[in-house]
Amino acid sequence: MNNSRYKFRAWDHGRKEMIQPTGNMVIQSYNGYPMWSFAYEPLMPQPDWELMMWTGLHDKNGTEIYEGDIVKPEFGDIAEVKFGRCWFYLDADFDVKSDELLGNYTSQNIEVIGNIYQHPELINRR
Repeated sequence: MNNSRYKFRAWDHGRKEMIQPTGNMVIQSYNGYPMWSFAYEPLMPQPDWELMMWTGLHDKNGTEIYEGDIVKPEFGDIAEVKFGRCWFYLDADFDVKSDELLGNYTSQNIEVIGNIYQHPELINRR
């Protein structure tokens, strides 16, 4: 992970769409609240947004891997990318906790197949 730069995307619960920062748009967390702005403009709070941090990794197709993505490792079960305990991990078993560090995979053996908001059918939640 590139620790020099944090990058976020956001799910807008109200509009039911993924917000990807483009151009001069900045998405960030400020005091625990999702905020966005264009370069050199004041931050605007977005209470309906759920932030997802970029892991600093790409999948085998060059797609950025974010918290909340659903991935398919070459060997293993479909899993959700989560952040906790200071690292990104894969939650592959939704009934019994089975965590594996995302860093154990290389970009050649993992693929993003969706995310928890736009493709909830890909995972079975309790």
